Amino acid sequence: MVKKCFGDTEYKDRMIRSIENMNRMSMSERFEHFFKKIGLEIGEMEKKALFSRNLPAHGNYHNNFEEYHKMSQIYRSLINRVVLKLLNYEGEYIDYGSDGYPERYISCPGGDINTVS
Repeated sequence: MVKKCFGDTEYKDRMIRSIENMNRMSMSERFEHFFKKIGLEIGEMEKKALFSRNLPAHGNYHNNFEEYHKMSQIYRSLINRVVLKLLNYEGEYIDYGSDGYPERYISCPGGDINTVS
């Protein structure tokens, strides 16, 4: 039907790809499913860091080095939490995304001020 509607227009291939990809999970949905499957709760700052990882790659980095550094530190801690969780570790980790690098329990999201262990 899409081929018929858009015929030989410049949008035909683009529309076909869009229709074919409608039922696929977004990257956010994949992350959410992955974290749920391994039993790792992530916090709002970690979700923000996951989103922020795309900004420099797609040219949306606005020279806010401090914010970028903070998000990269939270992302670093999240990667550590994932690896530790996959190894069935149940102790504390170092939260590089919070001031003072506090130790938090693996079940405690990083980067959030109000989630002290």
